[in-house]
Amino acid sequence: MINNWLNNSQYSCVLCGDRTTAVTGLCEQCTPLLPHLHNSCRQCASPLSDDNHSHVCGECLRQPPAFDHAICTFYYSHPIDYLIQQMKFHAQLSVTRTLASFMQQSVITRAQPVEAIVPVPLHRQRLRQRGFNQALELARPLARALKIPLLERSVIRKHNTLAQSSLPLSERSNNLKHAFHILEPLSYRSVAIVDDVMTSAQTAHSLALLLKKHGVEQVSIWCIARSVIDT
Repeated sequence: MINNWLNNSQYSCVLCGDRTTAVTGLCEQCTPLLPHLHNSCRQCASPLSDDNHSHVCGECLRQPPAFDHAICTFYYSHPIDYLIQQMKFHAQLSVTRTLASFMQQSVITRAQPVEAIVPVPLHRQRLRQRGFNQALELARPLARALKIPLLERSVIRKHNTLAQSSLPLSERSNNLKHAFHILEPLSYRSVAIVDDVMTSAQTAHSLALLLKKHGVEQVSIWCIARSVIDT
């Protein structure tokens, strides 16, 4: 059962401001506007055409990423892009709860079982600037709902890399070389990496590669949204 960490009182819809009692924080008029991602690659969550019956995209068939499975709840388009920006850059707690609630529903109904959760770490300098790690805030309710460990201190980002979204696709892999570091031995065979948006999947690939080098056998990726790669 989905863990409802919100109470039953009324809230203001995070999009239009109308009153709502929905635990997601969205009113009945705004909820249908959400761009759910239904048909996607089971490995990288890239959107698939309706006539793709293999359930795996061409890129994953040609060059599989280090992770094994991915779930992204939405397309990165309006109004999800707006909500994610409000969460990341304006520290809107109500928006974080809304996004985590929908993400939680996707994970519980669609995800393969895992033994632990790893939020994508922020470098300490960026963490000081932002004041919080959005991946960690999304991962906390998931760990509580699934009753599995949240490994918030097991992996660090050693280098203050440039934001992946600021780089062309060809430079994103090099930007993450040796960016992450394992601080303690991992005793889990299956782990889920939690992040907000996946675009090129280079962050997920780099972190999954590191986890597998330290004994993890299966790595899943759980994100709010999948962005279309702009080449």
